[in-house]
Amino acid sequence: MKKLCVIFVLPLFLAIELSASPALVQSLKSAAFPGWGLTSVNQDVQSKAFYAAEGVLALTCASLFIGAQSASENAIDLASYSLTKDVSDYPEYALLKMESFISSSDYNEMLSVKARELYPNSVEKQEEYVLAKSIPDSLSWEFLSESDMSRFAYKRTDARKLREFAFYSISALA
Repeated sequence: MKKLCVIFVLPLFLAIELSASPALVQSLKSAAFPGWGLTSVNQDVQSKAFYAAEGVLALTCASLFIGAQSASENAIDLASYSLTKDVSDYPEYALLKMESFISSSDYNEMLSVKARELYPNSVEKQEEYVLAKSIPDSLSWEFLSESDMSRFAYKRTDARKLREFAFYSISALA
């Protein structure tokens, strides 16, 4: 992402600087990098406040991303411990199902009911739906208790919320 920014934004600034008025150039620089315009007009105290705010926001964003990754890994570790099998290689769709169903067999049983609701007049479409959505035995799971499943789901939800907040922080940074 930063490479794209450098590749596209830097030449744009150079082109604008060569052809535009100094006031326009300073305005664009200030819009891209808050505080730059104040520095160029010798208002160093105010520009340092902008630089500090951007720095704090960048560090917060990085911290949130690291925290989200850590929370996600902790959720996987908890599930692996609770299920006594390594689930770190499970695809995301299976991990999402693990948040809501105590076992893969419960999920697979629910599929036939859902297929009958979606396709009441077509047995072929019901079978296609079940085959397409069912969890294979290689990805099966069965939590020993509902509290284990709830803790796993809570940790995954917490990781998603942190990641989402980090994305909002990035948008504020931009």
